[in-house]
Amino acid sequence: MEQIQRKTRRLELVLGPEDGGVKVDTLLRRRLHLSGTVIRRIKWLEDGILADGRRVTTRYCPQDGEVLSIRLSDEQRRSGIVPRPG
Repeated sequence: MEQIQRKTRRLELVLGPEDGGVKVDTLLRRRLHLSGTVIRRIKWLEDGILADGRRVTTRYCPQDGEVLSIRLSDEQRRSGIVPRPG
């Protein structure tokens, strides 16, 4: 049986003065161009959205200098469809 290894991908966003006080949901849409569907999926992951290494909600308003880390890969594919080469 073939085993498929999935690597967890993360995006990191260092926040500047213009980002302070803006909700995480808005930052993900504006700065990283993530869709609402993607944001809804990752916010339920244990390490889906982190600010300086701690879990935060999409309503959190980070401050200047904080680093947002976003997990893009979900180990469990909800659709059950596995990609195959060629």
